[in-house]
Amino acid sequence: MFGQEIPSADVERMARLSYAFSDSLRVLIVAILREQKSVCVCQFQSQLGLSQSKTSYHLKILINAGIIRREVRGTWSHYSLVDKNAVDHLWRILDVSTKTPDSV
Repeated sequence: MFGQEIPSADVERMARLSYAFSDSLRVLIVAILREQKSVCVCQFQSQLGLSQSKTSYHLKILINAGIIRREVRGTWSHYSLVDKNAVDHLWRILDVSTKTPDSV
Protein backbone atom coordinates (compact mmCIF):
# COMPACT_ATOMS: atom_id res chain seq x y z
CA MET A 1 0.00 0.00 0.00
CA PHE A 2 1.21 3.50 -0.79
CA GLY A 3 1.38 6.03 2.06
CA GLN A 4 -1.32 6.04 4.69
CA GLU A 5 -4.54 4.19 4.27
CA ILE A 6 -7.62 6.35 4.02
CA PRO A 7 -10.58 5.09 6.05
CA SER A 8 -13.29 3.68 3.77
CA ALA A 9 -15.87 6.09 5.21
CA ASP A 10 -13.67 9.02 4.13
CA VAL A 11 -13.21 7.52 0.68
CA GLU A 12 -16.97 7.15 0.29
CA ARG A 13 -17.59 10.73 1.48
CA MET A 14 -14.99 12.12 -0.93
CA ALA A 15 -16.57 10.15 -3.77
CA ARG A 16 -20.07 11.51 -2.94
CA LEU A 17 -18.74 15.07 -2.76
CA SER A 18 -16.82 14.71 -6.01
CA TYR A 19 -19.88 13.31 -7.74
CA ALA A 20 -22.10 16.06 -6.33
CA PHE A 21 -19.84 18.79 -7.72
CA SER A 22 -19.26 17.02 -11.05
CA ASP A 23 -22.37 18.54 -12.64
CA SER A 24 -22.63 22.22 -13.53
CA LEU A 25 -26.31 22.42 -12.51
CA ARG A 26 -25.48 21.16 -9.02
CA VAL A 27 -22.64 23.67 -8.73
CA LEU A 28 -25.11 26.37 -9.77
CA ILE A 29 -27.61 25.19 -7.13
CA VAL A 30 -24.91 25.46 -4.46
CA ALA A 31 -23.93 28.91 -5.77
CA ILE A 32 -27.55 30.06 -5.47
CA LEU A 33 -27.72 28.74 -1.92
CA ARG A 34 -24.51 30.59 -1.02
CA GLU A 35 -26.30 33.83 -1.86
CA GLN A 36 -29.68 33.04 -0.29
CA LYS A 37 -30.38 31.55 3.12
CA SER A 38 -33.15 29.24 1.94
CA VAL A 39 -34.62 28.50 -1.48
CA CYS A 40 -37.92 26.88 -2.35
CA VAL A 41 -37.85 24.04 -4.87
CA CYS A 42 -40.16 26.07 -7.13
CA GLN A 43 -37.54 28.86 -7.29
CA PHE A 44 -34.89 26.39 -8.46
CA GLN A 45 -37.22 25.13 -11.16
CA SER A 46 -37.86 28.61 -12.51
CA GLN A 47 -34.26 29.87 -12.15
CA LEU A 48 -32.71 26.79 -13.74
CA GLY A 49 -35.47 26.06 -16.24
CA LEU A 50 -35.73 22.44 -15.09
CA SER A 51 -38.67 20.13 -14.64
CA GLN A 52 -39.70 19.16 -11.12
CA SER A 53 -38.26 15.65 -11.52
CA LYS A 54 -34.89 16.87 -12.84
CA THR A 55 -34.65 19.49 -10.07
CA SER A 56 -35.45 16.88 -7.42
CA TYR A 57 -32.85 14.52 -8.90
CA HIS A 58 -30.06 17.09 -8.55
CA LEU A 59 -31.19 18.21 -5.09
CA LYS A 60 -31.23 14.60 -3.87
CA ILE A 61 -27.60 14.11 -4.94
CA LEU A 62 -26.57 17.23 -3.01
CA ILE A 63 -28.52 16.05 0.05
CA ASN A 64 -26.92 12.59 -0.10
CA ALA A 65 -23.50 14.22 -0.25
CA GLY A 66 -24.30 16.20 2.91
CA ILE A 67 -23.98 19.57 1.18
CA ILE A 68 -27.58 20.76 1.50
CA ARG A 69 -30.57 20.00 3.69
CA ARG A 70 -34.31 20.02 3.04
CA GLU A 71 -37.01 21.49 5.25
CA VAL A 72 -40.67 20.91 4.43
CA ARG A 73 -42.90 23.95 4.97
CA GLY A 74 -46.50 23.10 4.21
CA THR A 75 -46.51 21.58 0.74
CA TRP A 76 -43.18 23.09 -0.37
CA SER A 77 -39.63 21.97 0.26
CA HIS A 78 -37.02 24.60 1.08
CA TYR A 79 -33.30 23.96 0.77
CA SER A 80 -30.28 25.45 2.51
CA LEU A 81 -26.58 24.72 2.89
CA VAL A 82 -25.55 22.40 5.72
CA ASP A 83 -22.30 24.33 6.28
CA LYS A 84 -21.93 27.62 4.40
CA ASN A 85 -18.42 28.14 5.78
CA ALA A 86 -17.25 24.84 4.29
CA VAL A 87 -18.72 25.74 0.90
CA ASP A 88 -17.15 29.22 1.09
CA HIS A 89 -13.81 27.58 1.90
CA LEU A 90 -14.13 25.27 -1.11
CA TRP A 91 -14.99 28.25 -3.34
CA ARG A 92 -11.82 30.03 -2.13
CA ILE A 93 -9.67 26.94 -2.75
CA LEU A 94 -11.05 26.64 -6.26
CA ASP A 95 -10.89 30.41 -6.71
CA VAL A 96 -14.29 30.20 -8.37
CA SER A 97 -15.14 33.88 -8.05
CA THR A 98 -12.15 35.11 -10.06
CA LYS A 99 -11.77 32.50 -12.78
CA THR A 100 -13.56 32.52 -16.08
CA PRO A 101 -13.79 29.59 -18.47
CA ASP A 102 -11.07 31.21 -20.64
CA SER A 103 -8.63 31.60 -17.71
CA VAL A 104 -8.85 28.07 -16.36
